[in-house]
Amino acid sequence: MFQPDESVGSLPGDCEARPTSAAQDQCKAGQKAGVATRPRELPIEVWERIIDMVAAENKHHDYNNWDSHPGWATLISCTLVCRAWYRRSWFHLHWQISVRSREQAVALSRLLRAEPRLREAVQRVSIAGGLDRNQERLPIPHLATFAAMLARKLPNVKEFVVRHAEWRLTDVRPRSVAYLNDFSSVYSLKLVNVTFASTMLFGRLISAFPALTWMHCVVIRCMQEEPGPTDPLPPLPRTTRELAALSLCEPIDPAIQSFLVRCAEEDEIKLQFLCLEMDVPSQFTLASKKGQQLLDSSRAHLRSFVLRMYMEDIPPEAQKTALEPNIILARVVKLERLTIECSCPINPDFSWISTIVSTIVSKAMHEVDIVINFRKKGDTSRRLEILLARLEQHADLTLLDEVLAREQFANIRQKGVGVFLELSPELCALGSTAADHLEGRWQELVKRKMPRLTEQEMLRAFVWS
Repeated sequence: MFQPDESVGSLPGDCEARPTSAAQDQCKAGQKAGVATRPRELPIEVWERIIDMVAAENKHHDYNNWDSHPGWATLISCTLVCRAWYRRSWFHLHWQISVRSREQAVALSRLLRAEPRLREAVQRVSIAGGLDRNQERLPIPHLATFAAMLARKLPNVKEFVVRHAEWRLTDVRPRSVAYLNDFSSVYSLKLVNVTFASTMLFGRLISAFPALTWMHCVVIRCMQEEPGPTDPLPPLPRTTRELAALSLCEPIDPAIQSFLVRCAEEDEIKLQFLCLEMDVPSQFTLASKKGQQLLDSSRAHLRSFVLRMYMEDIPPEAQKTALEPNIILARVVKLERLTIECSCPINPDFSWISTIVSTIVSKAMHEVDIVINFRKKGDTSRRLEILLARLEQHADLTLLDEVLAREQFANIRQKGVGVFLELSPELCALGSTAADHLEGRWQELVKRKMPRLTEQEMLRAFVWS
């Protein structure tokens, strides 16, 4: 039988209602024997409403994550309480499903025929191939089975995920991809650890969903090599014009990046939001030529840009060399919001942030957020002290203050500049007193180093935990 996403856990093996709990059986036995029993404190409609609220909260918290929120375990526990609780919780647990084989796709089709109301419950579908012993991706021929059997039967699917998969020509034919057109409610596509036989297959996939507006790619490879400068370019497949948000996390194959650049240049896609996630230093190209090309090709429509970096422990001069020449925002003339997130290396130098911000010419800017986080495990307390000493002794924040005080940033709204510190679990565990002390220390440091923005009441400085 098909399964919900593995992070949710397995559901009971059959589709029938669960037996009543032992407490409920004892209650019935007491009623038959004429023994007075305690009346139900709340009507079942109230409990069902509470279950609905728990499910809604979990969906809200895990929607942008690959793994489910821990609160889904609460719904699994609810299925064990009684028959009425089981049915309600069972419905919500089918909010996300994962199909890993043809047999699971067939079982899902049968279940939906037996339980038609579940068709409205499914909002996230994950097609998983898996990894073999050598950590190589496995093919996904069951995608064709799923698409053919479930087309027009899942009206509320909003997110489609393909992960740990090798997309081969022989497994998913164009006719099978065409069935995905019937999933007209899908607006989010997430590709995680996927290999495509060619860029044409990648293009067919993103063009298959007519309402697609958001795409997130993590570790995408292509068997086809990137075309050379003199090679003839194949025609672009029909891509959706609704795609407005794109997030790329390294490594992304250069051929895939070139395809996206061509789509943006030929106005097939009109990106308004772009997020680049990269390692620094990087052996790939998001932080250099291809990342800049994607920025430039999206210049006519781009409104929001997020640069998310995971900094290695390299010398400060290497940090600046890897970043300053490679991200230039001068051609993005309609940019409204910039977010830079980066982890803190053991020897930090954040003067490159002001260099990147200084390349902005858009007068539509109204928000700039800088986030420094501690993602590396261990030694975070020492890293924190080194960071605070660095910002105290150098002009990293002062340079940023001078740049953002220029005329082109005059339209930044009040409290529109944020400088944030995101703590690791290790630092969060220090206690509320230590956190309050750090909060005050951080705000005092940032405001003192950025007097122009402080005077204009444009600055926000917080510590996230």
